[in-house]
Amino acid sequence: MAGPLTGIKILDFTWALAGPFGVMQLCDLGAEVWKVEPMHVTEEVGRGSGPIVDGINTFCTGDVLVHTWDLARATGQDERLDPAKCAVMLEGMLPMDEALRQSGHYGPRVDVPEDADVQTRLLAFIGRHP
Repeated sequence: MAGPLTGIKILDFTWALAGPFGVMQLCDLGAEVWKVEPMHVTEEVGRGSGPIVDGINTFCTGDVLVHTWDLARATGQDERLDPAKCAVMLEGMLPMDEALRQSGHYGPRVDVPEDADVQTRLLAFIGRHP
């Protein structure tokens, strides 16, 4: 199935949990990804978990998800995102509403109907006009 990133080639230099997850999303959207790792990196050294990796996973992976929508919209392609991924991201961001707004990285919420789908609610929450 062709996705909005079909024909795009990406070199993947990621090493932490957020990287492979984000790259998986890019692949799901049709990108061709080439994984690049130094020969000396072992599984124990090259991968990780804990507060830093979890933080990267929470914010960077979500960033890839939202910017996937941005790119699809800007190029007139299929804008649909995985509803499960949208739900996880929205659920994680809701408790941080005030801090996210104060950071300056997110615009004001956009009003949408209460029965809107999860993608629409997520995009509206972060200030996009779905």
